[in-house]
Order: sequence, then C-alpha cells, then structure tokens
Amino acid sequence: MICCSIAANEREKVIEDMLRAKSKADLIEIRLDYISELNLDDIREIISRKPCPLIMTCRKKDEGGKFSGTEERRLEILKKCIEFGADYLDIELSSGKEIVSELIENKDNSRIIVSYHNFDLLPENIDNIYAEIKATGCDIVKAACMANSLPDNLRMFELIKKAKNEDINIIGICMGEKGEISRILNTAYGSYLTFGCLDKGKESAPGQISCEFLKHIYRADKLNLDGLKIYGLVGKPVSESKGYIVHNLMFKENDMNAVYLNFLVDDLKNFVDKFRDIVSGFSVTMPYKQDIMEYLDEVESNAGIIGAVNTVVLSEGKLIGYNTDYLGAVDALEEETGIEGRKALMLGAGGAARAIGYGIMNKNGRLIIVNRTSAKGEKLASELSAQYKNIEDVDWNEVNILINATSIGMMPDSNETPIDAGNLRKEMVVFDSVYNPPVTKLLKAAEQAGCITVSGINMFINQAARQFELFTKKKCDKEFMKRMVLEYVAQ
Repeated sequence: MICCSIAANEREKVIEDMLRAKSKADLIEIRLDYISELNLDDIREIISRKPCPLIMTCRKKDEGGKFSGTEERRLEILKKCIEFGADYLDIELSSGKEIVSELIENKDNSRIIVSYHNFDLLPENIDNIYAEIKATGCDIVKAACMANSLPDNLRMFELIKKAKNEDINIIGICMGEKGEISRILNTAYGSYLTFGCLDKGKESAPGQISCEFLKHIYRADKLNLDGLKIYGLVGKPVSESKGYIVHNLMFKENDMNAVYLNFLVDDLKNFVDKFRDIVSGFSVTMPYKQDIMEYLDEVESNAGIIGAVNTVVLSEGKLIGYNTDYLGAVDALEEETGIEGRKALMLGAGGAARAIGYGIMNKNGRLIIVNRTSAKGEKLASELSAQYKNIEDVDWNEVNILINATSIGMMPDSNETPIDAGNLRKEMVVFDSVYNPPVTKLLKAAEQAGCITVSGINMFINQAARQFELFTKKKCDKEFMKRMVLEYVAQ
C-alpha cells in the first residue's frame, strides 16, 4: 500500500490535505506533532473526517519530530487517538517499554506500529533492533534509517524478507536521496506499506517521493518481485534526470512488471558488484560513461570505438555495454540538417561528446572540438581524427553546426551558457545536448539570432527509445514517448 504522510501546522490544512490525498494513497499518516497548539478537538475532528484508514502519530523530537511537550502529554494524545477511532497508532520504541506496553494493552480497535528512526545511518545491529520491536507484541514493526550508500537499501530489503519469512508485518524504509529506491521497491519485497508525500515541498522525511509519482509513474503498489525487471540510471548527480519518467511510463504502457530507478552512485565498482544480480540493465550518465567499461563483460563494437557506454544490458549473466547517444544525436541533427561535408564545432570532450563526435565523423562531417581542458580536447580530437582548437581561434563564419556537448546550461544552472551569443550566425544549426530545460539559454539566444535550433529533447527521445528496445527487446512507440516527454519532462 501507499501511505501519504500529512505534515501541516493546523487542523483545517490537515483536513484539506487529507481529502486531497484520498485519490493518491491507500492510507494517510497524520503527523500531529506538526500542528501548533494541538488540542483534543483537533484529533477528534481529523479522525471523524478521514477519507480512508489513518495512521496517527505524534513524533518525538529525538526521532525527527516536532513535539515539544512532555511525555505525559504526548501519551495522553496517543491514547485519545485510540479512543477517537484511529486505525493505526505509531509509537517509537525509544518511548520506553512501559509506554509501548500500555498502548498495546489498551489499543482497542487500533493497530499498533512500534517504530525505530535513525537519521544518521542504518546501524549494524538493525536485526537486534527488529527483534526488540517484535518482542513488544505490536501489530507492525517499523524501521526507517538513513542510507549512506546504495547497498544500505539491500540490507533493508534483507530485513524485510526476514520479517516476511517470520510472518511479521514490517515497514522498512531507507531515507535520503540514496534511500529513494527503497521507497519504490520495499513493498515488492514485502513491506506492509511505503510512505510518500502529497506534493513536492511537503515531505515529512528525507527522500520522500510524491504519492502521485509512487502510484502512477513507479507503480510501487503494483510491482511484483516474482519476475520483476529492475533498470535505472547510474551516475552522480542523477536528481535532474527525467529518464525514469519516460522509461516507467513505457513499462506501464506495455503492462510490464518492470521499474526504472535513479541510482546515485559514489563507488562504481561497488555498485556493479552489489547490484549486477538484481538489475536487468541500466543507463549510464556522467561521470561514468567511460569508467563503466572496465567492469563490463562485453562492449558492442561502436561503443568500443567511441570509448564510452551509456547503456548496459544483462544478457545470459553477462553485462554488455552499448552506446545509443551517438545514434540519438545523429538522428536529431538529421531531422533538421545534413551532416556530410559540413563543419561542426563541438563544445566538450566528455562521454556525451565522444558519442556525438563519433556520430558526426561517421556521417563524414568535419569536426572541430573545443574544450576547457585543452589536453583532454586534443586527445579526443586525435582519437576521432578530428581537429582541436582553442575557442579564441575559432572562425565562427565557417561553423555550420554548433553542438553543446557539455552540461553547461543544465538544471539547476539554467542561466549559464557555454559561449557568447555574439558568435551565433543566422545560417547556423545550433544543437544543445542538454534536455532539462528543453529550451536552454543557448537555444534561446540561437532562436533570437535566427539560427535553426535542435533541442536535447530530440536526442533524449531517440537514445531513450533505442535503450528501451535494448532493455526489453520490444519495439518502442516513439510517438507515445514524445508525448510523455512533452507532458512530464518538458514542463
């Protein structure tokens, strides 16, 4: 189930948000500790207006809450929640054995969740903490801990599976950006529920995802571990990438038991070692498009020549690397202009630049590379049999196609541009590989100068479509994908 956590500071706002959450969630958690000057009438009114089952809690400050009153007052509030008909009551293990036992013994028709929160880490003794909570005789065990690495999620999944094997109801969640994948996958592993927020900006814990996205993008309440295909984006950072929206909507359209996640990776080797038996494939973004090749079993020939991989597929136990960037870029450019014999100036020398540059040379274009670090730019130019120039030496009158293959201008730094707008000429085709935002500052300047512009959205769709086909062996409906990009990504 999906539970929407409501954290508003007054009764009427709580009720308003609660009624809005009805269509997005199966249960609603009410954080009473957020309500200023909370009184018993507030509790009675909120419970009487419930549109679906409620979890009531009044979180202590030392476990991430805002309640500043005495423990006696907090216990009185929790008892009133039971009296007024709360479906579930959440009480922290750290409240003490006496309080926890009293609530369990007098729970009436409520179900008691005994919880443990750690906002620093997932402790080594989490199994012992689980056993201590289980021993209270509560209805549901809850453990919510900060993930400091992606493998922390795997430890939480093991705890969930252990509880499931012991026929114990458990809510298991990792918090923080590195714990987001647990909020999507935990119910597939057997967690009683997962928590989401009503809207972005209304999170009550680090890493919460909106219920709307949990339900309609990730389909967290529908994923089945039996036969589940897990894909994702490997990189650092990954928060601004929108690939997860497009791939998940494609899985949904094709009624597939599959999900695409964002993997924020600090240690690439560790990720491959820990996750290769879990994932069915993944996309690769900066800074790992070249580094990933060291950990693959095979690399497709074009990706090998490029020296960069953006797509990895697990096939018969082998990790195989591909590059769909160069095809996506060439397809996007050829929708607007020919490439053969035309002079293309490319800014950048990273993984995306390698792929795009290879595509230009493969189409017999005349490629000039400019890069902030000249040694890196010269090396790429040599490998691609292209030309390298310092930006001050460029004759802009000779440039037919300008390509930004850097991340300059990408969200959240969308006010940046890689070149002076005065260098743009009316005859140019200007292609920006950045797709978020879909119209960058560079493309806006190019439009004003009368240039033909090519958005990174076009490259994004083309390469993502080819990725989808490599992942699933299914034909991609590019028109559907384009509609989804325009609806969800290009907002």
